[in-house]
Amino acid sequence: MCFFLTMNLRSTPESAVIKIGTDSITPKVIAALAAQVAQTRKHVDRLAIVSSGAVQFGRMDQGVKKRPDETVSDQKFFAAIGQPLLMAAYTREFKKQGISVAQALVTWDDFDSRSIRAQLEGVLNRCFDSKKPTIAILNENDVTADDELVRYTDNDHLTVDVAELIDADAALFLSRLNGVRRNIRDPRSRIKTVDYGDDSWLQWIKESKSKNGKGGMKTKGKYVRELTEQGRDAIIASARIRNVVPRVLIDGDDIGTHFLPKQLGKQP
Repeated sequence: MCFFLTMNLRSTPESAVIKIGTDSITPKVIAALAAQVAQTRKHVDRLAIVSSGAVQFGRMDQGVKKRPDETVSDQKFFAAIGQPLLMAAYTREFKKQGISVAQALVTWDDFDSRSIRAQLEGVLNRCFDSKKPTIAILNENDVTADDELVRYTDNDHLTVDVAELIDADAALFLSRLNGVRRNIRDPRSRIKTVDYGDDSWLQWIKESKSKNGKGGMKTKGKYVRELTEQGRDAIIASARIRNVVPRVLIDGDDIGTHFLPKQLGKQP
């Protein structure tokens, strides 16, 4: 399962989930991500993407910015507009790489259902094994999610479920910042490695959400903990670093913050 020994001594994972947040997504980043995933898939057999951004693409289409008084109905409306626009951007860029895109919109209820989980697993396996290269891109189905019941707090939460479904060795969170910093203004204060069970890094994180999305660095802390508890490596890195995906997943470069899983990190 675990593939990192240190950031510079490791073997390539067999399976991984890449999650990209709303604040990181631009047409330029999507184009770069498609090229990086095409390169990475030559080494990582089972690779899936969890992508935010539908609501923000919808806002941009409507010419509005996120507001403090934005309602759930507003977000569902923007998601309904933005999801096809987001997928069109992904489809266009992956087509240039000779890769088909498979869309999967899911809710918490889907993962709570044994039969639906099995169906989703079957589709993902077809993507991994398809004769023509195919990448699955998952997102929460904001339009139909039942907000009166349990729902995903953000796509960081969904990433944990997808990682478990495909038995991922690693989860790479692409964010605005290149990992966790002791001083938000100083890139040199980056925390490179966090041992399993060590929560001291949380003291450097403020309770805040992303600018346009639902998550944030502190939210990631909760789900990073779940991933490492399951024995999976988790990495938070900047989406804007050149070739960040293959450099992390294939080369093991010292990028972002690497959270060691239960089997490798020091026990608390």
